[in-house]
Amino acid sequence: MQKQILETSQEEYLNRNNTWTNYNDIYREDWLKQLQEQNKISYKDKLVNKTIPWFILTPATIQIVFSMTKYLQQPPEVRFLAVEVFDRFMTRHYLQLHSCIWNKSDIVDKEKQRQWDRVKERVRNQFVLRVMSCVQLASKLVNNSKGITCDKAVKFLTKIGNNFTIRSVVLSERRVFQTLDFKVLNLDILYNICVSVLDVCYIQHGEIYIKLFHKITGRWDRTPTERYEYLAVECDGIFLMCAVIASAGQLLQLETATIAFKLHQETQLPASDIHDFSVIITETILCKSADTAN
Repeated sequence: MQKQILETSQEEYLNRNNTWTNYNDIYREDWLKQLQEQNKISYKDKLVNKTIPWFILTPATIQIVFSMTKYLQQPPEVRFLAVEVFDRFMTRHYLQLHSCIWNKSDIVDKEKQRQWDRVKERVRNQFVLRVMSCVQLASKLVNNSKGITCDKAVKFLTKIGNNFTIRSVVLSERRVFQTLDFKVLNLDILYNICVSVLDVCYIQHGEIYIKLFHKITGRWDRTPTERYEYLAVECDGIFLMCAVIASAGQLLQLETATIAFKLHQETQLPASDIHDFSVIITETILCKSADTAN
């Protein structure tokens, strides 16, 4: 864990960790492992019913996505992610619609073809709306606080000659979301758990931060100077906030490594520091719960 948060000298920190290069290598390895795991998940998501990723994407379609994200002043990550989301959505959407029409047993093939032709026409009419929904989702996945709102989406669509209502935009975004089978955590549950975790952090403040000091230094007792320097850690509300969220995720049995990594991206605090602190909090909660049960 970053010893410099105790405001010790840089020389002491370097001696303990050998070099900054070794320190950075640790986080680089963690980062690469995260990317490898995400890559495996992404690969599985793209292989739906033996379909071929990128098969439906044309240069013109990709250029539309790029132009849309550029006009809406989105960062580069959004345009690339939006293309991936659109590819996955349209593949699944097509399979669902095709199955819905052609698997009917109560109508003849000629009627199925008529219905299928109407479905294809509707899909063509909704093309720009679906692209916008994919861009919206990508913008929120990259940075939710700067995501494209439905109102902004409607204004853009109107500007390019497509008159969709806010309701249409909302329903389209939801359709894309559900088709891709995104899992959304009930934020009310997460919030309530975070509040309960924070209660414990306040009540057991001394015990939790002594354990954290031991994790950092390997010692339980603090000198008067260390006690004063350690206030920089005890008063770090952002660090506590991240650890509380990660601990709540652990209690809800979520993917804690992903949570810590995302919090690291938002705050620049090392993911391992967030994880270590959250484990201390979670273990304290479980220990107190066991004592109460007995």
